[in-house]
Amino acid sequence: MKFAIVDLETTGLKASKHKITEIAIILHDGEQEISRWHTLINPEVKINTAITELTGITNDNVSTAPKFYEVAKKIVELTEDHVFVGHNVRFDYTFLREEFARLGFTYTRKQLCTLQLARRVFPGGKSYALGKLCKKLNIYHQDAHRAIADAQATAELMTICLKKDQQRDSEVDTLKSTMRESLLPGGLSMKQIHNLPDQCGVYYFLNSRKEVVYVGKSQNIRRRVLEHFAQKDDKGNRLHNQVRSIRYKLTGSELVALLFESHEIKRLLPVINRAQTRRYFPFVLHKVIDENGVSQLHVNRPNASGFLTLDVVAEYSSQAKAKGALQFIQQEYDLCGRYVNLEKGKAGTPCFHYHLKSCLGVCAGLEDVDGYNARVEEACNHIKTVFGKDFFLLDEGRTPEEEAVILIENGRYQGYGYRPKPKRRVASPCKKKLRAVIEPYRGNPETARIIKRYVREGNVRVVEI
Repeated sequence: MKFAIVDLETTGLKASKHKITEIAIILHDGEQEISRWHTLINPEVKINTAITELTGITNDNVSTAPKFYEVAKKIVELTEDHVFVGHNVRFDYTFLREEFARLGFTYTRKQLCTLQLARRVFPGGKSYALGKLCKKLNIYHQDAHRAIADAQATAELMTICLKKDQQRDSEVDTLKSTMRESLLPGGLSMKQIHNLPDQCGVYYFLNSRKEVVYVGKSQNIRRRVLEHFAQKDDKGNRLHNQVRSIRYKLTGSELVALLFESHEIKRLLPVINRAQTRRYFPFVLHKVIDENGVSQLHVNRPNASGFLTLDVVAEYSSQAKAKGALQFIQQEYDLCGRYVNLEKGKAGTPCFHYHLKSCLGVCAGLEDVDGYNARVEEACNHIKTVFGKDFFLLDEGRTPEEEAVILIENGRYQGYGYRPKPKRRVASPCKKKLRAVIEPYRGNPETARIIKRYVREGNVRVVEI
């Protein structure tokens, strides 16, 4: 996994009222630091003396520093495809989300809290404050309450905790067995849980009528099931009240598990997977070339015949999700807010995003149309849910002697299967033999996004047809 350890200094404690004055980001692979980035930020408000006494950051320090909108794109780029890590991560994450929201951008990342991680790995401590943990674990931590020092200390703490946690992984049954059998859903025993595989696949929770109420995927089915039943939130309570038996299907490949999970959720419509059960994606983001030759992006809800006439980029289950995708690519690719239809304005005048320096001025004739259109095309390729070429993907199988085969054809995911792993790798496998093992499954925009992410990150082998 890739981690982005983030620490912020701010003008106060409330994200809705206060601003960021300093940010540090350390990129990490879980064992060692890969790179780091740090800057002061001009909050455009006065820093009170109490904050200055705590952090040492003065109004003079930040007077010539960049404003948040000037570093926003850098933050997105650094943290993309990384787990957002912080000590009391909610504080830093909420502040960043609020700053991005002021720019009209929805910032989302998976999160890891080292405070909670330390509680789990080192239970029974009196305090889990960063300074106290550093002292206890002999982590060097000078200049506390400065972003780069706190980020570095958090990175070292994370490394120690992850290493300790991995040592515990092999003993997960023993560790989790502290859960009393009476806390498991009715009809389940710890012996049944222990007999679940610690391999990658899809699992099903069934109720007393043998109806599937939840479908999930995990690289370690046993561990994930135990985590479900240890939850004390609303979802955990619903699982406890409804689940009476468990089934599973091994996939070997995590990519296949994700694809098959999506298919099964839409086929079975489990009541506890409510957020993922949408079968239909009626809203489309599509491209139009206007009378001046500029590529514009629109969100519409066309009928079946209208869909065929549009240059569709991606499909979404709601208008909000489509608009969220527009906001993302507008910020990521410096697109014009007016030409992606996120704002209105008089033709020939700069859009609002131009003033935020997140549009290069095509709306006011300040940027070459061809250059702008090329950026629109790049943005569309990033979120496109229709593939422009046909190919196979090869990934891990259910055993070391097997490999998974996934087919993308006619712009969409078509299904997957397994074949014996060749004794030696060839540059161009026989396409006919690969196609012969494919079991058909229907694709959807979610499966397209899953596949695009795996291809982009280079986690699977691509064989073009």
